[in-house]
Amino acid sequence: MDVPEQHGQRLAELAAVTPCERDHACLTVALEKLCKAKLADDGRAVLCLDEDGWQCRYSVPIGRGLACACLVRQYIAKHLNRTVTEA
Repeated sequence: MDVPEQHGQRLAELAAVTPCERDHACLTVALEKLCKAKLADDGRAVLCLDEDGWQCRYSVPIGRGLACACLVRQYIAKHLNRTVTEA
């Protein structure tokens, strides 16, 4: 993924403190391959819409869905607008 320079350092800092079995693929994959997520609660929460999201250590069950607790993916969704527009 092409990350603007002003966000690169912050993402590197977050990745350093966020262990990831996928080796932070969200920082390197193309947008169409990025795990699907959606902003909720006026941008205060990130919902995981990925069909395999339950396998991620950062997915948190809420109701019938999953919240994303990954600091890196949250930053990407909130600051780089990398989300999907439909559930």
